[in-house]
Amino acid sequence: MGLNPAVKIKRKSILALFDYCLEGKIEITVKPLQNDEFEVEFNISDVTKAILLGMFLKEMKLELVGVAIPATVASIKAKKPEVKEPVKDEAAPAPMVFEEDKLQLNLEAIS
Repeated sequence: MGLNPAVKIKRKSILALFDYCLEGKIEITVKPLQNDEFEVEFNISDVTKAILLGMFLKEMKLELVGVAIPATVASIKAKKPEVKEPVKDEAAPAPMVFEEDKLQLNLEAIS
């Protein structure tokens, strides 16, 4: 097996693969294996052909041999931000409290 993608296929499914490769004008190399199995290597130079071939292989339930396929990515869950409680420090300033007596306005003086 070379650098090109390849697939192992049984004799009963090879005709459908040949038909697809003839229609799509995809070069292939076939090597016999044991027990009615064959290794079909694809020579693909176009990205569009590669995508369409991948879709066809998935439909035929065939997997590539010898090509590193990345593992499926597990779903990423958003983490809730941790709420840190403020540290009570004696040196921290006290919150501002307004007293009602200091905020009274003299409305008579304004008119």
